[in-house]
Amino acid sequence: MMGWEEDAKQTLEETFRNWSMLSNTSQIGEPLVKLSIGALFISMIPLAIISLISISTGLELEIPILVGSSRTFVQLSILGLILEPIFVLGVDWWWLVLLYVCFMVSLASFEAVSRSKYSFPGQLRLTLAAMLLNIFIVSVFSFGFVIRPNPGWDPQYVIPIVGMLLGNSINS
Repeated sequence: MMGWEEDAKQTLEETFRNWSMLSNTSQIGEPLVKLSIGALFISMIPLAIISLISISTGLELEIPILVGSSRTFVQLSILGLILEPIFVLGVDWWWLVLLYVCFMVSLASFEAVSRSKYSFPGQLRLTLAAMLLNIFIVSVFSFGFVIRPNPGWDPQYVIPIVGMLLGNSINS
């Protein structure tokens, strides 16, 4: 019986096969990306250009740009110190990645509730449940069918993507 069901099944199988060939590029033990001091200075060129434009037009934005850039540098350096061991050990220890993702979801839920104009009893609990469900569904699809990291909990992929999903959830 060759009906439309069989054609649909064949098309889906072919699509998933093509996706996996395109996206399954992760390998166990990929090195972490190391940035040199020179690369960091190169990344500051756009800020220098914006500061020069601010000086030349009299906008007086140089100090806020310098303060914001310094805060960003310090915050990302601290985050890097926290994440490097998780990225290295998390390839072998799935529970470490899960623990950090749960920590991220908890912080994001608390932040979303604190930004809300309205409150009600159990709001934090419901927000936490909604974010966990959202992250679970999107992660299963994206890591199971699209990105397909090896191992499936590879922290170099899971942590940044979950962070982006949580950022979108907080801002919506």
